Amino acid sequence: MYRVGIVTIEDCYNFGNRLQNLAMQKLLNDLGYEVHTFHRNYSALAHISGKMYLKILLGKYQKISRFFLKKAFVYQRFYNFYLFNKRHINWDKYTLEDVYGKLYLEKNYNAFVVGSDQVWNFEFDFNTKENLLEQISSNIKKISVAVSIGITKLSGKEIELFKKYLNNFDAVSVREESAIPLLQQYYKGEIIQIKDPTLLVGRSYWEDMIQNSRLRVKEQYILLFFLGPLSDTVTMLCDELEKLYGLQVIQLNDVQNSYYGIGPIDFLKIIHDAEYILTDSFHCSVFSILFGKKFGIYNRNTDEMDSSNRTDELLELFKMKCVKNIYSVSELIEQVPQNEKHIDMILESEREKVNKFIKDNLKY
Repeated sequence: MYRVGIVTIEDCYNFGNRLQNLAMQKLLNDLGYEVHTFHRNYSALAHISGKMYLKILLGKYQKISRFFLKKAFVYQRFYNFYLFNKRHINWDKYTLEDVYGKLYLEKNYNAFVVGSDQVWNFEFDFNTKENLLEQISSNIKKISVAVSIGITKLSGKEIELFKKYLNNFDAVSVREESAIPLLQQYYKGEIIQIKDPTLLVGRSYWEDMIQNSRLRVKEQYILLFFLGPLSDTVTMLCDELEKLYGLQVIQLNDVQNSYYGIGPIDFLKIIHDAEYILTDSFHCSVFSILFGKKFGIYNRNTDEMDSSNRTDELLELFKMKCVKNIYSVSELIEQVPQNEKHIDMILESEREKVNKFIKDNLKY
């Protein structure tokens, strides 16, 4: 069988990263490929040390860890991400760095897919030139699918990397249209835009996955999921919603919140069941759209890079710019989510595009 290796970010904290990995695996499996993702050496879940295994055990036995430890919810997240990786991702037995540039890859793989997520954002220390596959044999097909560079301007270091290695790829696709002019000058072929795989697998796939969640929140709630700090205006909006409608507030990325320890499948569930969602997260916005939620999305306050293009292009796809930077209760509660059939039609067209891109560029 035609075997494809996935090179992506492996993060034991980031919900969106793990779910996009699963979605990419699903897209490739549906096209008939045998798919394996490579662990990365920087990941705490790649080579599990005795200390890490202890943290996973503390996450598993929640009653004990909550009684003794302030970091109980952090360890619960380790455990739930460990379970997700074990149950849902098909892994190669080696980390990429252990076999990089070696005959093992040529013997065992026909192709490599880099993506999606911010794999080519080299402002992140864990993203290295290995993500550009510069030592992978020319006998192996290499494409990028919906890769994000996460920024709107390249640094000198990034320019050198793309100049040197981008032409190693048989085909290049990026997640944001704004990335095309930044990269096109360093690539001999045409670079195209492909939407994030979490969108492309569609609503029904994620709704089926939610059936695996045991998460139950007894009271109705507002979900806050911010990777940067909350602004005063968002806090005021949340307080007003809480007082007017008696809603519980769940700040999902607060390590003191009991829901901090949930895994990626529960992340889908907690979005699906929320009354309102306020977020600065790209993937939280994706699932808010797919599940027809009333939500507001905000620029990330601490970004040293301009990352607004990621969410702006997402909202433009579905003609939903009205949900950006909402600070009025009435704007949020009177919001009319997009018609499901309209969303499905858009996604069907995008799915045909990615399937054609992958099949055309991975063929023998």
